[in-house]
Amino acid sequence: MNGSWGTIADETWDEHASNVVCRALGYQAGGSPRRYGVFGQGVGPLLLDYVRCRGNEDNLLLCEYRSNSTKNLHDKDVGVVCEDNNPVSTNCDRACVDAETLTCVYTWDVTYYYSMNGKCGKCYTNPDDCEIDGCVPLGGRKRPLVTVNKQVPGPKIIVCKGDTIVVNVTNMLDDMTGVTFHWHGMNQNLTPSMDGPSMITQCPIPFATTFTYKFRANNAGTYFWHSHIGPNRADGLAGPLIIRDAIEVKSEDYDVDDSTHVMFIQDWLEDYTETAHYISYLYDRGENNARFFLINGKGRNDTSGANTSAVPREVINVQRGMKYRIRVINNGFAGCHIKLSVDNHTLNVIAMDGYIIENTEVTAVIVHPGERFDFVLNACQPGNSTHRLRIEGYVVFRCYLIVFTAL
Repeated sequence: MNGSWGTIADETWDEHASNVVCRALGYQAGGSPRRYGVFGQGVGPLLLDYVRCRGNEDNLLLCEYRSNSTKNLHDKDVGVVCEDNNPVSTNCDRACVDAETLTCVYTWDVTYYYSMNGKCGKCYTNPDDCEIDGCVPLGGRKRPLVTVNKQVPGPKIIVCKGDTIVVNVTNMLDDMTGVTFHWHGMNQNLTPSMDGPSMITQCPIPFATTFTYKFRANNAGTYFWHSHIGPNRADGLAGPLIIRDAIEVKSEDYDVDDSTHVMFIQDWLEDYTETAHYISYLYDRGENNARFFLINGKGRNDTSGANTSAVPREVINVQRGMKYRIRVINNGFAGCHIKLSVDNHTLNVIAMDGYIIENTEVTAVIVHPGERFDFVLNACQPGNSTHRLRIEGYVVFRCYLIVFTAL
């Protein structure tokens, strides 16, 4: 309040005041009061006292109250427990309906893993083996990974605006490395302790410990999640976070917006980041350039000299005559700006970094690390044809031209 943190005394505090607090935090079911400092005594000034609410206010400052109290005793600090009456689901990717929300629960195990492991069979020469459960091809090169649920990229979170996101994270990195997760682009002003930067909003999650992230999906748009300790997001700890709205502002511009048209782009180093390029790049004269890109975990390192002819590239299917909302996320780590284009097509850009923008038709977009672009692709070319989606490292950082992806 007025730039200061403080507490509220529990005199006259009741269910109505609790409901105002919980609704302001996004909990439509309201809440119940906890008096006499049951959650521990706070610090700082006593900001509000003798609060009286009707229960329909948007925030506490619209209620009756006394402020600037001379009392600074915290034995009667009030607490509130907010209730959530949403149905619970482990898969919230659905058509969004206004005022129909879910609690979306995800279980994540953070573990070390290895690409092109023994489960990949003859993936180098047999593309079917690359699809075996547990195989992570990643361009056809063996290297250590840090993963959520042994997936790269990590699991997609696709929800509707107003849903509650609950992620139960268990750290199983047995070298005692801690871990936190940041929800890139999300507005966490009501739940700052869920934001994820290590030693800023939370301590690292220790080995063999579970931590629960819980926050509201209050802003529709294209986001992503990633580790916020060291270079782990460059080794696999990242994935898409998509929040749709029941009434999308630009929905008249496209026919399809689904999970198969999300492009999660990663510049990929050939070896484990911390032991390869990264340290020498920071403290010596080593290079930090990626050798190739991955789109949704797929790609080929055509510069390695290895036989990777069967290793899959991403294929994004479209139907002629339809318009598709393509959501592009750049999880770049090595500072590589990328130029993205589709042969024989223009891109109608409608959103950037989770915000709707004026429609802009371009032949290519430049996407910097951490940025997200939403564009509409009009599949207007005649016949049953394949068009290359081209990603190339932009000239500033000497990144390599690496991926041609079939549409």
